[in-house]
Amino acid sequence: MTSELDQLYRLKKSDVLKAGEVASRAYIEVQEPYYFVFDNPNKRLKNYHYLCDFPIRYCVKYGEAYAPSSKIEGVAGWAFFQQYKIKAWQAIRSGFLNTVFRTSGGSLKKILSIINFQGKLHKRNINIPHWCFFILAIDPVHQGNRYASKLIRPMLSKIDEVGYSCYLDTASEKNVSIYQHFGFEIVEETMLPRTDFRWWAMLRR
Repeated sequence: MTSELDQLYRLKKSDVLKAGEVASRAYIEVQEPYYFVFDNPNKRLKNYHYLCDFPIRYCVKYGEAYAPSSKIEGVAGWAFFQQYKIKAWQAIRSGFLNTVFRTSGGSLKKILSIINFQGKLHKRNINIPHWCFFILAIDPVHQGNRYASKLIRPMLSKIDEVGYSCYLDTASEKNVSIYQHFGFEIVEETMLPRTDFRWWAMLRR
């Protein structure tokens, strides 16, 4: 199965901006919560691109990030966690300060609130060494071409080989059923505080 992983395009640092644009288009379509934290609608899309860059850059630097091909029709990112959170120095080296510098105080407060919520959700549901499925996004123009399966299956097989669980969280009800298809189970369903957004923590044991 490792050979199937080798057939994917492994993202490099130079691919992050393009992959972030793909992710932002995909997440805007499903009304992803982070998109709405930016107060200025005229700068929302551009700032959201920078925010989407962060998990991809983190996985490129500290984990594994793939696309179906060098055309980057979609992106999937994974990282190994000893516990449940990204270290501050890793966040800085992965470009989180770019988001901070481009974000107003009110929007930054919302971003940090969501990150804190996700961290607590993560900790409640797994706090032992595990892989984290950080990001899955298929460009809307390429959806329906089985790219999600192509990106997910080989990495899950690699994780199975080493015997670790895999954790993810999502605010997309549509994606819940997709992840269930790949063996993830819902371990917690909750609401993002002070919003109407539902959130799911999922684990593949």
